Amino acid sequence: MTMQRYKILAIGLLAYATALLINVANDPRATTLKDWQPLIASVLALMGAGLVYQSAMAKVNFDREVHQAEYRRKTRGLYLRLSFACIIIEHDANRHYETFKNDSTSGMGDLSVEVVTLRSTSAVDEAWQSLDFFPGSVAERLGSLRISLVNLETLIKQIGPTPFFPGKFAPAGTPLSELRKVLQVIRKDSGHLRTELDQMVNAL
Repeated sequence: MTMQRYKILAIGLLAYATALLINVANDPRATTLKDWQPLIASVLALMGAGLVYQSAMAKVNFDREVHQAEYRRKTRGLYLRLSFACIIIEHDANRHYETFKNDSTSGMGDLSVEVVTLRSTSAVDEAWQSLDFFPGSVAERLGSLRISLVNLETLIKQIGPTPFFPGKFAPAGTPLSELRKVLQVIRKDSGHLRTELDQMVNAL
């Protein structure tokens, strides 16, 4: 802002000096205030225009700073909400994976895949609607996580409420085996995504 004031003052002085030289060259005998009135009026008009320009630019700069601050606030909030959701999703996916993995013991009794629920997935949907806030690599990982969540929901419906004993009913290629694979992908993607989001928050 100070630099703009100096520029306006310098322009005004330059215009004044130029007009003074022109006026003296045209009429060397001009010595009264009346003779200098056109020159003074021109300089005042120029400086007034400069002040108007300065005020307009100050408003533009202020609006830009407000917009940038609001953008950073929204971005930080979006990143933090999604990062927290990734912690919850990773924890839930890991817990369910351990329950349904191949080497689970059968002493836990019969289970149903209907117990497989992941919390905080709404934050993923919110982030998916705001992809403009994310760099390309993070958006791709977010898309991969969202696809895995949809696949998980599809597999749960496909398997249904049929009870089973962990470790006793999971041959390769079955929906239950695919369920474990999806849970593994979800916990990996959510962990990587959380790490990237934490770095992005720190960079804001």
